Amino acid sequence: MKMDFTKKYTGYYWLSDKQEPECVENGHIEPKLFADGQNPFVIEAQLLSDTESVSVRYCDGKYIEVITPCSEFASETAQEYISLRLGDHKLKFVQLWQEDEDNFCCGMKTLIPGRMVFVGFA
Repeated sequence: MKMDFTKKYTGYYWLSDKQEPECVENGHIEPKLFADGQNPFVIEAQLLSDTESVSVRYCDGKYIEVITPCSEFASETAQEYISLRLGDHKLKFVQLWQEDEDNFCCGMKTLIPGRMVFVGFA
């Protein structure tokens, strides 16, 4: 994992043997949670530090990790989403956009939706 475990994070992680995710608010994440062969394992995690947003998914025995520096979404407007299993926490995400040449627009560049980035709790 490339995630920096020395940083403090806000967000959640969901263990495979739990019915609900565990919330973290400005706390450290234990590296052993993401160890290979760990059981229970983290199914998914959405975490935000002061410098980056980290999204983790467990797929086919491997962790897929996407780290987005805060500079990429600092000026974007966040959308709030209600969570069914995080109590009173509302999740905030930013939609990133990417340029792509559109053959239907004479090859001009257009913006298409990119990934959603977790930016904390509301």
